[in-house]
Formats: sequence, C-alpha cells, structure tokens
Amino acid sequence: MPQTQGSIYAKFVGNDRKNFFPLHLWRSGIKPTISFSMKYLVNRQPTTDEEVRRRLFNELIDAVGELSSKNLKGFPAFDVELLANPDKHNKFSKWLEIALPIMR
Repeated sequence: MPQTQGSIYAKFVGNDRKNFFPLHLWRSGIKPTISFSMKYLVNRQPTTDEEVRRRLFNELIDAVGELSSKNLKGFPAFDVELLANPDKHNKFSKWLEIALPIMR
C-alpha cells in the first residue's frame, strides 16, 4: 500500500453496462483494509433494497468475521490480513462468487 492517502477500487461492469465498485482496498491507520463499499451500492438495483444489502452484509460476516461498521449505507471493512487464513480466504472467494452476480 502506498504511504499516501488513497485507495484501490475493484471495478466491475454491471448487467446495465455501468461500472460499479463494491470493494476497495485502503489503509486504516497502519493496517491495509478491504471495505465493502455499500455506499456505492445503495442507489444500484437490486441493492437499493435494504434486505438485499443486509443479506450480503451478513454473509460477508459469516465469511470473514466482524466488520468495522454495521452501516448498510457505508463502508464496513475488515483487515486484509484475515485473507492469509486459507479458510477465510476460501469463504471470502465463495462470498464473492455469490455476491457479485446479485450486485450486477
């Protein structure tokens, strides 16, 4: 991660051919963090529905553990280091396989 402020966004193309950014990597203090960028999804179908966002949020918690926030319109995050654990890495990968098609 660079020492300067900023982040790296994961860009995907939706079914509507518009770009969306569900995840980003950034530094929180001294730790690299991955945020589930719900703020950018709240105005995008079908994630305008709070229940859809809540389901994705809860399934992400099941994969990686507690997130930094419970804000379904914000940037709940987890430490990148968690993905060094093979079990958490696999669960996160499976979450992405399920979540991305929903967010598209």
